[in-house]
Amino acid sequence: DIQKQTNEKTCRVSGNGVTARELAEIVRSGKPETLLETQGDALQEVTDGFLNNSPERSRFLRILEKIDDRLMDVEQNGYSPPTDPSITGSAKGNNSTDETNKDA
Repeated sequence: DIQKQTNEKTCRVSGNGVTARELAEIVRSGKPETLLETQGDALQEVTDGFLNNSPERSRFLRILEKIDDRLMDVEQNGYSPPTDPSITGSAKGNNSTDETNKDA
């Protein structure tokens, strides 16, 4: 269910759970700690690590943008298998594999 919200006890905005798309948008904003209430520090540690590391930051934000676009497409058009090779990983030399390997 694309509109399924997180449990408000673990991840919330103004006391309410958030959808996966809302979570991606909040993290993309660059200041999730000011918008999102969470239990524990794991999400903040991960986002801080990516958002403060400039080479990884741009890649992280591009991936979040693709996730956000995909979730929006599913909201508007219903689910269908993804066709973008960078999402499916089916094309040789796809972007996600190339970006992952270039840092190795």
